[in-house]
Amino acid sequence: MRPLTVSAITLVLACSSSVPVPSFDRDILRQIDARIEQAIADRKTPGGVYHLEQCGGQRPSAVRTAEGGCPPQNTKIYEKAYGNRALVPNIEPMTIDTIFDAASITKVVATTPAIWLLIQRGKISLDDPVQKFIPEFPNLDITIRHLLTHTSGLRPDLDLKEPWSGYDTAMQLIMKEEPVNKPGYVFRYSDINFELLGEIVHRVSGEPLDVFCKKEIFEPLGMKDTGFNPPASTRIAPTEWSGGLQPADGGLKAAAPQIMLRGVVHDPTARRMGGVAGHAGLFITVHDLAKYCRMLLRGGSPIFRPAIVNMLTSVQSPANVAVKRAGGFDIDSGYAKPRGEMFPIGSYGHTGFTGGFFWIDPPSKTFYIFLSNRVHPNGKGNVVALQHDLGALSARAVGYTTPILSRVRWPLGGADALNGIDVLIARRFEQLRGLRIGLITNQTGIDRAGNPTIDLLRSAPGVTLVSLFSPEHGIRGVLDANVADTTDPVSGLPIFSLYGESRKPKPEQLANIDALVFDIQDIGTRFYTYPATMQLAMEAAAEAKKKFIVLDRVDPIGGVAVEGPILKGEEDFVGWHPIVVRHGMSVGELAQMFREERHIDVDLTVIQIRGWSRAMWQDEAGLPCGHWVDGERDFSWTRNADAVRSHRRTVHRRQCARHRTAAATRRDVHSDPLHARCEHLRWKRVWRRTNGDHRSESASPRSDRRCDRDGASPALLERFRPRQDAAAGSRSSDDGSNPQRHPSRLVSGRSGIQFEA
Repeated sequence: MRPLTVSAITLVLACSSSVPVPSFDRDILRQIDARIEQAIADRKTPGGVYHLEQCGGQRPSAVRTAEGGCPPQNTKIYEKAYGNRALVPNIEPMTIDTIFDAASITKVVATTPAIWLLIQRGKISLDDPVQKFIPEFPNLDITIRHLLTHTSGLRPDLDLKEPWSGYDTAMQLIMKEEPVNKPGYVFRYSDINFELLGEIVHRVSGEPLDVFCKKEIFEPLGMKDTGFNPPASTRIAPTEWSGGLQPADGGLKAAAPQIMLRGVVHDPTARRMGGVAGHAGLFITVHDLAKYCRMLLRGGSPIFRPAIVNMLTSVQSPANVAVKRAGGFDIDSGYAKPRGEMFPIGSYGHTGFTGGFFWIDPPSKTFYIFLSNRVHPNGKGNVVALQHDLGALSARAVGYTTPILSRVRWPLGGADALNGIDVLIARRFEQLRGLRIGLITNQTGIDRAGNPTIDLLRSAPGVTLVSLFSPEHGIRGVLDANVADTTDPVSGLPIFSLYGESRKPKPEQLANIDALVFDIQDIGTRFYTYPATMQLAMEAAAEAKKKFIVLDRVDPIGGVAVEGPILKGEEDFVGWHPIVVRHGMSVGELAQMFREERHIDVDLTVIQIRGWSRAMWQDEAGLPCGHWVDGERDFSWTRNADAVRSHRRTVHRRQCARHRTAAATRRDVHSDPLHARCEHLRWKRVWRRTNGDHRSESASPRSDRRCDRDGASPALLERFRPRQDAAAGSRSSDDGSNPQRHPSRLVSGRSGIQFEA
């Protein structure tokens, strides 16, 4: 492998040799170096520049200096260049002064400060409607706050399938956009929001965004290498091979196929708009971005008053929106991975598609920057995991030691799978339009952006959310006792308990709705009560002649392995159907099985998953999850040793709890090869029926004849029929369920978790 080209400087600013020299922990700095070099070796990025800076001693706002607002003798800086700036057509080593395509960092270094300057000057207000400044904009309810916090309800970007070009054309297309959700309810990251903000800057100031930012922000801060449509320079990091339209002579021209973008904005929408847009187009160096970060940490001088800095860097999302954003910056969304779960929630920063990110932490007077061209040369690089890891290491370097969990556990990669709620959003809620809805959900009912399904449905056009139904542990997943009926403090909707005096929706609770919607993440094993809640709700819907709609969710520990003994004997709320311990089924497949095998005559609709391979665990599917808490431990699904051990302990504990309440003789169901074959066929049939595939599943007719139509062997059914235990006088609940005679344990297998008696 070609050796890495690395240039590095460690800067420790001191006024004299008599002043003690502050420094970062060298061991942590070595870990930072190693992590970046590993990303380069893994071809996640060709190179990059890292900068870590902390002001010690006095507060940054207490001392004014031209460069940073922090006494030089108290400033610690570690800065280093790694790898290469270019790989094709020639290899060029990375340098500290490399100019990078900032991508979406444009939003917070150009457009955000431009908007807040206009607010500071009294030209606009945070809650002014967009229509006040762009009269042709069709939605009266969307405000500047909604645009800054990505809560407008607009979709992520303009359609690029059809050929179009020009800034004015982009604005005309935006004027035709309709929100997916009502504004002010959910977070949806949208370039359109900042394209509109850039146009507001243009109309209010009378100057194009690039001209205004250069005069009012970049020049006062001495950001000499920052701007849109930069002049040609070998210092600019190339991005990706691309054809299509390129800026030229104030307009656009067709480019030769497959040119390497260098000094031309990578973002295709910004490129069609001529290289200047509110969401992307800026080029910047690490040193210039550091000047901008210092300005914010010292209270805004010479650009802003301290009160404005406090506003633009604190939470500005509407109070009822679960995902928190500042007045342009990220705080606690799925894009906040550079926080690394170590910097406190309330610190802020942003990322860029091309591979840059930075994070600022006022309490420790720290910021760090990593700029790269991870899309070079073929668009296949990925620095998402690096964002998280550099955030954690940078926080440790300045003294943080305790992780601070976000409301949602975000994946660090994986596929682009969609749960049922995401598919429903993509279809603009067409299956629910015109219906009055009762929703069964909890904290795990979220979309890919972390928005609760409650907020998504109550803001969906044409959908009326009437009531909520709470399973075990409550709507927020924090209760351990029985759950009482109550009112949701955020939405004001009534919450009916399904884990109190009644575990089944009552007829009067269903009287004023057309459909029950179920959206809860299952855990992948039969010991959790949420499938039992779904089963009883399906029965109630059938009795009341109501529709039952399941927003499908992946099996978080994969849908391939089917392991453990079959439930036998009396069913209860944690033993709700005769299936194996690890069932390998999605929530929608469980619902389909309940309807067919329990003969529930319900009008069932399953909004199916997209893009999920059954071998994927939840993190591999790229899906976030609301935190589960089992006892005192947080619970998540990632295919790693710690998660497998955690899951194994949880299932083992629940298994043992059931063993203590029942006694039975051992039945090695899971070791019987015929049983395994029959179980495989039964699960296969259910999955295919759920997905509308009615072809013959008989891979081996001879084996099939020994199984009944649902895949269970008649001989085995008789052999494993629940029976009275002579000694205990009670029904057995699980095969091998006498802990004294047959101690059970969970062991780690190649496919994940196995049950072994």
